[in-house]
Amino acid sequence: MGAVRVAASQARLFERYRDTSTLKSSNVVLELGRFGTRPSPEDLRGLHIETYDLDTIRACTPGDCGVRLSTANMERFARDVNWKAAGWREQAGDLWRQLLAADAAAYLANGTLGDYRNKAAPLDVAEEFNLIFESSRYFEPLSPEFFAYVRRFPSISLEGTENTLYWSKDDIYRPVTRVTHQVLYPAPPDARRPGLIATKQIYAAHYFDAGLSLTCAFDDGAAGFYMLSVNRVRTRSLTSFTRSVVRSIVQRRSREAMEGILRSTKTALERR
Repeated sequence: MGAVRVAASQARLFERYRDTSTLKSSNVVLELGRFGTRPSPEDLRGLHIETYDLDTIRACTPGDCGVRLSTANMERFARDVNWKAAGWREQAGDLWRQLLAADAAAYLANGTLGDYRNKAAPLDVAEEFNLIFESSRYFEPLSPEFFAYVRRFPSISLEGTENTLYWSKDDIYRPVTRVTHQVLYPAPPDARRPGLIATKQIYAAHYFDAGLSLTCAFDDGAAGFYMLSVNRVRTRSLTSFTRSVVRSIVQRRSREAMEGILRSTKTALERR
């Protein structure tokens, strides 16, 4: 959790968030791109897939995989890549872009979330989000309609919201490919509620099973606003004693990312 006072209008905050390229100002974000209204593999051409991830996927089997993959996607890699060919890495990289785009399209159309088979016990991402939302209910009184919209997207609509789906590669102990859904809900003219921004991490290749970030912009009654951000993630990969060192690094990098976003946002919005 982090907060900062910004001596600027909320309108400038939402202008900044509409331009997702500003996320690159964080030293955590290595690469970033937006999906179109109909996600396609071309949207991911700027994603340089790590050799480590491809080598890991090559050795994957259900229940034992170093990359988070659904059952269906694991089967596609086993079936559609000629792992003995000289160019197997290029084949696997192209297929992963196809699968990420297909999963993004399914999420936008139906809210479909995957199931991870990287460990012996399958993990339902939708259930992970249910747990996160239940733990975040203290935000609900700010705007019950927004909370419900983010939770049940796209089965319900909410006038005034703006949606963006983007991918990123973030430096969190190692480079991590992620897919994120961002929802903007600017404050109304009468300021009866704060401006609200939500980001749902719907896929991460490593560490995080699901993640939700909520940012609130509270009018300060003068010429600015208070920006409050709360990030909550769930993981089952960093809970063992042997992973405690990695967990501490991931936590530190996550804190650094939040502080970087708060500082860079304040600086950019207050710049004359």
